[in-house]
Amino acid sequence: MTLRAERAEEPTQKHHTEFRYGTFARAVRLPAGATGDEAIADYKDGVLTITVPVPETKAGIRTIPVRHV
Repeated sequence: MTLRAERAEEPTQKHHTEFRYGTFARAVRLPAGATGDEAIADYKDGVLTITVPVPETKAGIRTIPVRHV
């Protein structure tokens, strides 16, 4: 998943700010089986939260027979 954004300076503000302005990009590797098509993004109070569903894997025991030759 690649996130790209741009933050532009608002010239109407008359006070000092230490925010960085410009563009940025981040690449995040999703776990196997993640369904990126069903991702949900929320932006609230300056925080971006992205939720990507990942189906649970079956944690069952697998038995592999061993042949004696």
